Amino acid sequence: AVFNKKEKSILSQVKIITKKGEQKYFNCYSRLINDDTIQVGFHDFTKLKQTQEKELNINNYFNQMQKMNKIALSLRSGDKVKWSPEIYEIMEISPDTDKWYKDNFIYQHILNGDEIEIQKALNDLTPYNVTRCLFKVKTGNFNIKYLRTVFQITYEKGEKLILGFLQDTTDEILAQKEAI
Repeated sequence: AVFNKKEKSILSQVKIITKKGEQKYFNCYSRLINDDTIQVGFHDFTKLKQTQEKELNINNYFNQMQKMNKIALSLRSGDKVKWSPEIYEIMEISPDTDKWYKDNFIYQHILNGDEIEIQKALNDLTPYNVTRCLFKVKTGNFNIKYLRTVFQITYEKGEKLILGFLQDTTDEILAQKEAI
């Protein structure tokens, strides 16, 4: 395509296997210099590719850990809260349910005024400490669950954000109550 002048230059990615069996990855840039000469440049990005693959494996590991440990993450910016997908499984509701709420949908499920526990934790939160709270919810299947949340403040591009780590601790709480 470059020799036929259909393309002025071509950028491609190439994987090469060395004689030792190692995989090497290159960005390859080709451009026509004159009618019979092409300039080709290679940039080795093997380490970056390997790092990205490790990151994907780590992300997969953390996603699996979230599901196994019944953990959902939230990110609050002002009045808006964005949840990781695990919250819908914990709350036994469809992800489509969330689109109808203007703020944090979980408040629609909290029992016995436990929203006070959340508000107290948020009020006590500072950039230098994390806060925790425990509250009860009624799920979409009308089950009662105990949820523990840890809040932490972070800043992104000067904007204050609140990270939430919510865990379904129902089994643990019920086991403690039975033991007592």
